[in-house]
Amino acid sequence: MPTLHSMDFPQPTDWQEFERMTKSYCNLKWPDHLVNPYGRNGQSQNGVDLYVKNRDGAYIGIQCKLSLAPTLPIKTIEKEAEKAIRFQPTLIHYYIATTAKRNARTQEQVNLLNQQRAANGLFNVDILFWEDIIELLKSNRNVLTSFYP
Repeated sequence: MPTLHSMDFPQPTDWQEFERMTKSYCNLKWPDHLVNPYGRNGQSQNGVDLYVKNRDGAYIGIQCKLSLAPTLPIKTIEKEAEKAIRFQPTLIHYYIATTAKRNARTQEQVNLLNQQRAANGLFNVDILFWEDIIELLKSNRNVLTSFYP
């Protein structure tokens, strides 16, 4: 018999729904932090759709990428991370949340990118793949049923 954690849930096809799901993910991951959307559609957002402010006042940026492709190209990741350098106040960490599936090659490329960024004193970049996002949403039945009634 399937359990909740063994079930597959369809990826959203609407970017706004995916952004709401990512915000819920952030609220679950960092329950004592402030999570807010940044700006609105059509505004320059410096590569940040959501930001997380921790208790120390430090900021984490999150870019949401709805992807119909199976992987997220490293060029897209590099481009978004480059934009996020302009976010104020300066970010301490940056995530790209994507509906793309986890991919070892993408992870390796991001790890190499982070080596370069660290050498230049820049924040780390991490990827939140669809599997990461839905797994945490499954941990809270109320949150999960708000997206999958």
